[in-house]
Amino acid sequence: MKLSTLFDKTDLTQFFYIVIFVTLLMVIAFLGSANQNIALYIFIVISLSIIVFAMKRLIARFFEIKLSNKIWISGLIFSAVATIMFSALSLPVVIPILNTQEYQRLKTLRGLKKGEVTNKERWEVSIFSSMALLAFSALFFFTGYKYGLQPLFYGGSFLAIYTLINMLPYDKFDGAFLAYHNSIGQVLFMLLALLFVILSYISYQAMLGALSVFVIFGLVSYKLKLW
Repeated sequence: MKLSTLFDKTDLTQFFYIVIFVTLLMVIAFLGSANQNIALYIFIVISLSIIVFAMKRLIARFFEIKLSNKIWISGLIFSAVATIMFSALSLPVVIPILNTQEYQRLKTLRGLKKGEVTNKERWEVSIFSSMALLAFSALFFFTGYKYGLQPLFYGGSFLAIYTLINMLPYDKFDGAFLAYHNSIGQVLFMLLALLFVILSYISYQAMLGALSVFVIFGLVSYKLKLW
C-alpha cells in the first residue's frame, strides 16, 4: 500500500502541527531535566510525532474512516503551562492537551456503502488506538526503567496522559461521544487509563499489569458487544 493512499496532502499541515506541539513540550521537559541528552530528545520528538499522527489514522482505515485534526492553539497553550508547572517540580510529566480528530467516512466503495460514521465505530477506533498508544507508552516507560533515562519517562508520560485526557467527557475529546454512547464503559476505560498513568511511575511490573487489564477488558467487552 502506497503512503499516498494512507495520507493525503492536507495531512502534511496537521503532521507539522503535531511536530510543533510535541517539540514544544519536549523542549520544556528538556530545560527542566537533569538529563539533557539532545539526541535522545530529538529521537523522542520524532517517535512521538509519528505515533500520535499515524497510529489512530491507521486503525481508522480498517473501519473505512478518515481522521483529520483541527489546530487548537488554546490546547497548545494549556499544555505548555501545565507542563511547565510539573517541570518546576522536577517531575517527569508532560500534559498533552490535543483535541480529538474529526471522523469522516472514507470516499471508497466500501466506505460509501457503510454510510455515515456511527458512534460505535468511533468507539472502536478510539479504544483500539488507546490500547496501541498505551502499549507504546509502556515501551517508553520500560526502557526508561531499564536504562535509567529520564527523557524516556517523558515519552511514556506523553502517550499515557494523552490517552487519559482524550477519554475525558469534554466536546474536544473522544470522551464526549464515548460517554454519550456508553457512559459506564467510558468511566471504566478512563479509570483504567488513570490507573495505568499512576502505576507507570511506581514500577514497570505494575504498569504492565495495568496495561494487561486495559487490553483484556477492552477485548472482552468488544467480544461481548458491550460497546
